[in-house]
Amino acid sequence: MLTALIRNWVIGDSFLTYHGDILPMSDNFNPYYEWLGIPTEEMPANHYRLLGIQEFEENAKVISNAADRQMTHLRTFQTGEHSAVSQKLLNEISRARTTLLNAATKKHMTKR
Repeated sequence: MLTALIRNWVIGDSFLTYHGDILPMSDNFNPYYEWLGIPTEEMPANHYRLLGIQEFEENAKVISNAADRQMTHLRTFQTGEHSAVSQKLLNEISRARTTLLNAATKKHMTKR
């Protein structure tokens, strides 16, 4: 089995795992790349990248609209072959939105 460790990501022949969550994949399927346009070399993606917005964006409407856009797109995959993967990504987008809209959490995160 081909496995590559990319920061906190482990990519194998049939799975992608991040922070202990296993996202099942076919041999050539990377949901972050195919669905969100985030290439493997940019993994792990930060909250801004997951939402497809400029890093350190401060406008709450921009953040909220970006999360809505990504979630709407990911919901189109909920009934397909990779429905479990789409649900995990929807949860990640929701966490990204919550984190970026919470000023205290965002301030702590951007100091890293």
